Amino acid sequence: MTRIENPQTGDDESVNHAWNTTPVQVWVDVDSGIAPLVRALNGIDGLRTHASCQGHLLSQFDTRAYVYISWLTIAAWEEITKILDGLGGQQGDFEFKDFSHDTHSATLLVHQSRLDELTAVLEGWW
Repeated sequence: MTRIENPQTGDDESVNHAWNTTPVQVWVDVDSGIAPLVRALNGIDGLRTHASCQGHLLSQFDTRAYVYISWLTIAAWEEITKILDGLGGQQGDFEFKDFSHDTHSATLLVHQSRLDELTAVLEGWW
């Protein structure tokens, strides 16, 4: 691909991503209890994870696990919401907070009892 430089910013405009980036697989330390879900979410084309926590059962605050995600395409957003809608469950099992149309990002909260199920669905095992 030919580099197309933006004369004002110097950015490579030939890269076909919202933030002028190129996806690169990196290795990071992730809580063991949520690592399979993070891996599965990163397998959705156009979806990225940025931060996560497996949750804390003894916390006096929200004990749910979370993954902060962003999406580069509407198709990626539609895929994850369709999967979550299909799983159903009780209120609070799956929830998005801090949703932003501007940055195409949100925090996905998952009840700990549903982590394995969601991971299996994303990996196509369920």
